[in-house]
Amino acid sequence: MPKLSGRVTVDAVDLRPYLAALPALLTGWRALRFDDGVAIHPRTGEPHAGLAVVRGSHPYPGTVYRLLVPKEQTGRPGHDRGTAVKFRPVRLELLADEHHRAAFAVRDEAGAADVRVTVERPNRAGPVEVVAEIRDPSGGNRFTRGAALVRVRLATDRLPPHGGQEPQLVATVEHPRGRGRADLRVTGGRSWTVAGSVTAGGRGLMRPAVGLLWVFLRRPARRRLDAFLAALPGQVAEAHRGSVARWGPHPDPERIAADLLAGVLDELPTVVPAGAGRAGPVDPAAGSAVPDRTPPIG
Repeated sequence: MPKLSGRVTVDAVDLRPYLAALPALLTGWRALRFDDGVAIHPRTGEPHAGLAVVRGSHPYPGTVYRLLVPKEQTGRPGHDRGTAVKFRPVRLELLADEHHRAAFAVRDEAGAADVRVTVERPNRAGPVEVVAEIRDPSGGNRFTRGAALVRVRLATDRLPPHGGQEPQLVATVEHPRGRGRADLRVTGGRSWTVAGSVTAGGRGLMRPAVGLLWVFLRRPARRRLDAFLAALPGQVAEAHRGSVARWGPHPDPERIAADLLAGVLDELPTVVPAGAGRAGPVDPAAGSAVPDRTPPIG
């Protein structure tokens, strides 16, 4: 398969506090309180109907939640008059929450994509894997129609200061007409060497077509990879400056997790906007929901 690769040097960042925030974030999620099936903000104590239980009992596996995720804003930002935020309902199901694995499934309102997020050894911030099945991403084109399976795996246990020869970040795309893979490997101490590679190829009748197209696409693809790697040092430095400004030079994982969880709830509406839709009727019994007829995710 055609392959491109490159590398760049970036200033090292101590990732340990941020990785340690993942177990704390899961702990904060489990500790969330629900009143009449509606989430209570852990800091303000206000109900946020943008996160509600529609089946099951929080925080146990099998529970299905409805999230109202901001979709778009109309009008002039910062001006109340004529400004409205639209939300789309998303279903979130807790598939597992055990010492060796925590897993969630997410489905959007249109059913165009199913996403599963798995954290291995969640109490130790183990590897994270995201698998998304996207139905007909080409929009019905007869030559490229079909579902695409996207898989992204981050080996958090092998990030610096740990290491190894295998890439820590691997992303793959599988489609009936083609496949691709992108890798990132980070090594080093005071500074990091980030090595990236991209491969792509066709399948079936599209294999010779992809090979022919590669003759013309190689140069623009090379430019895009080089631009990505060239921008990476500045992006890492900017992200680190932002985290230091927010959490200080020695961040507390518990504070990071609490801020992130509160930030998510801050983005959700306190009441269900008209026309936002519901994923199921909320039961007046705290922390549970009336079973609906919608089949479970997965």
